[in-house]
Amino acid sequence: MNLIKKIGLFIFLVGLLIFTSASFWGKFKLSFETLNSGILTTQQSENLKNDLEQNVVGKIYISPEVFAADVIRIYETKNQALKDAKAWDKVMYDSPSVFAFSLAQKSSVNIFSSSPWLMFFLTFGLGIIGGLMFILPNVILLGKPGIKNDGIYQNSATNRGRIGIATAVYLVTFYITLYFYPYL
Repeated sequence: MNLIKKIGLFIFLVGLLIFTSASFWGKFKLSFETLNSGILTTQQSENLKNDLEQNVVGKIYISPEVFAADVIRIYETKNQALKDAKAWDKVMYDSPSVFAFSLAQKSSVNIFSSSPWLMFFLTFGLGIIGGLMFILPNVILLGKPGIKNDGIYQNSATNRGRIGIATAVYLVTFYITLYFYPYL
């Protein structure tokens, strides 16, 4: 039973690793079709379409950071030029990172686009199967139902141990990245 639990933990960690690293896979290529598909608002289209066509469309980016940096640079440069010209009716007041996120979503070329069900299984499916393989043997190993908190304070996951600290660092880092850098 302990072997099943260890295999389940390994499968869960593989699913978690695939889930975490999947946002860094693939490439980004903004096409004319994507740019003209209505992703831009009227104001963004008037202000940014020519600059995006000249500098971003057709290029292949291998990382989301570089793609987003180019898009944000174009957005902020154009916005600053409009502010300097005092064209307040044309200034864009949206967040540049949200704009970069929407373009990155539409221009992503990766395995998620071609086979979403495979990636769903490799992330959530492996996590669920591994979690169940880790949890269900406890029904047999622990015996009758009841309160069993023997050694709970000596467990590394619950008493400020390495597992608990690593889990906390992972979750905090994941959500900070998700909040401040959604285009990643």
